[in-house]
Amino acid sequence: MSYTKQVVQFISESLLQIQRKPDNKYESEPELQELVKYWMPSGSGIDAGTRLDFNKSKPNKLIFNFDYHHMDQNGFYCGWSYHSLIVTPDFDGFDMRIIGQHPSRRKWQTEHFHEYLYQTYYFALRREYKYDVDLTRKLRVYTCVEFPHMQVSIPAHWLYTKPCEQQQS
Repeated sequence: MSYTKQVVQFISESLLQIQRKPDNKYESEPELQELVKYWMPSGSGIDAGTRLDFNKSKPNKLIFNFDYHHMDQNGFYCGWSYHSLIVTPDFDGFDMRIIGQHPSRRKWQTEHFHEYLYQTYYFALRREYKYDVDLTRKLRVYTCVEFPHMQVSIPAHWLYTKPCEQQQS
């Protein structure tokens, strides 16, 4: 079984699975958080990584939180700003909105800052991954279509479950 999807589709479908089977939540959430950790931006100002907000996210509305570490004109770190990225489906794919304040009051810095964030997250969410199951190693393997060396392997917990014992009558 192998198929290719965009990151935004994988995340949305995983949330839908968690919604449909809430008893599987504690197994599926850490796996999804691990994939978000690898797939979403981290570094280059987004120094604390990107986190999926499980409490507020739904399959048709993904909410990511991230912190941005700002630098001043001399190249020194000068503070943090806290943001949320809201992703909703659209006829052309998805729509994004970033909530949060840039600490600078200069308009040109704010415009470039938001443009940078939108581009960074847009390309991360649009990146396509191929999904495979490696039965011999009991792993789910996600391989980036664009960069095949980018691969994430997650233990396939459902391969470890024992079959139910038959009830004796």
